[in-house]
Amino acid sequence: VQQADLKISGLPKSFFNMIARHELNFTNAVTEKFRRNEDVVDRERLNALAEKMRKSRGKDLDGDHQALLERCMETFTEENQNDGWANMESMHRDIRVWMRYFPPKAGVRSVVTGKATAVLDCSAEEAAAWVFDYCSNERMRTSLQWRNPARLRVRQLEDERGNEAIFAAVKKHPYPLDDREVIAKFLWRSEEGKVWLPFESVKKNVECDYGIRMKKVRAFTRGLWLMENLPDLGGARQCRVTLVQLLDGGGLIPTWVVNLNTKNAVFKPVRDLLSKFRQDSMVDSAIQKEESASMQERWQLEEYSEEEEKMINIMYEKFERKARAGNLLKSNKWKVLSSPDAFVKMESINEEGSSAAIGKAVTTVDASIFDCAVWEMDKNSRRTYKSDAAEGLTLERHLLRLNSHCALSHYVLDVGRALRKREWLTKQCWQMRDKDTLIVAYWDVDDERFPAGKNNYVRATSATFWKYEKLPEVDDIPQTKVTYWQQIDLKGRI
Repeated sequence: VQQADLKISGLPKSFFNMIARHELNFTNAVTEKFRRNEDVVDRERLNALAEKMRKSRGKDLDGDHQALLERCMETFTEENQNDGWANMESMHRDIRVWMRYFPPKAGVRSVVTGKATAVLDCSAEEAAAWVFDYCSNERMRTSLQWRNPARLRVRQLEDERGNEAIFAAVKKHPYPLDDREVIAKFLWRSEEGKVWLPFESVKKNVECDYGIRMKKVRAFTRGLWLMENLPDLGGARQCRVTLVQLLDGGGLIPTWVVNLNTKNAVFKPVRDLLSKFRQDSMVDSAIQKEESASMQERWQLEEYSEEEEKMINIMYEKFERKARAGNLLKSNKWKVLSSPDAFVKMESINEEGSSAAIGKAVTTVDASIFDCAVWEMDKNSRRTYKSDAAEGLTLERHLLRLNSHCALSHYVLDVGRALRKREWLTKQCWQMRDKDTLIVAYWDVDDERFPAGKNNYVRATSATFWKYEKLPEVDDIPQTKVTYWQQIDLKGRI
């Protein structure tokens, strides 16, 4: 607090305001000088709150808190029945979204209940702590990026308890709709293996001073978060999170806006939670190690159908013998291609009677033959979907396990604006040829679960063959020679 008398008269008020702002800038300089890393601060607060939740397991709630939890649990249990829920298209493969809508009566606003669920790479307490820390530095930055007018915690120091908080937020809405204000009480209750986090709008006579006047409409919400611990996966903690939320936007809002707001209200927080605690590399590695060990133990017990044996032998004959010997080829000389990797040798050769060339790549990998095969065949890995999202070319990807050695693989590729999208439907199958050689073959198939021509896709064809050969170890590190053949025909007019 500072008071000054400049001993000058007759100057306009704006001049004194400018001087005051200049003097108060000192406080900003001090704040910036001693500001800690915001992400570190958020993590410390999250860990502290999560630990507090663990130590408070099983504690009874106060009377008003218990009443709030019971009201929200009624929404969770009653609205959680199968009747009336519509499965909504989710923008994330790991999140499932539902909505339940009841047509409003005359003069009554539309009220929709949404539900979203996902599995996170963290404990239930960590997930609950992140949700409860509604005004963390990270989430305040996100709110500013979305240009929401306000987001703050309403402090009531005289009666506030450690497991409750009141938050106020004003969400920006597009013109001509007014912005929506929500003032809600959050509280948490932890049990062994789970955390409940109910929330509900406070009474309308509770006001919040934002420091400026805003044109807004008070919305009402009630909902419940449930976090349940699951068995760890490869050292990564796991929990299932479910959010059920009832939303009344207030005022007169078109039904499609109500539906969109409700879907976003349950989808976005769960998506942000999922992104916050992702441990993709650890989870993928654990799954692949388990599959590699299982493959190594059971390969001698695998039984193949006549169709599988036939197609594997056809692929082996085509790529391993005929392509190498030069049979059915215009020339038995491979053409060396420029490789982007110095450790990978690339070649191609043309097959007689086909417009599609055969490409080949050879390299040595510091892994076992089983690890190599599992890594390549795991089309459902998080790594694969992250790569697809980064490239933006793969539009759909599905992998259906048929048995322990065979799967059905379907994916759709955007090959360019001027061309129709291409899809591939192949069966992938692995087999040990001997104790030191593992092969994986992909061949085209038809399946009624993926009808050709759906969505105006062009069904392309391909033949792919992988060969993994065990080499002597180097300093106790497994070595594998990997040879890869592929032949693709995009079909259509190109």
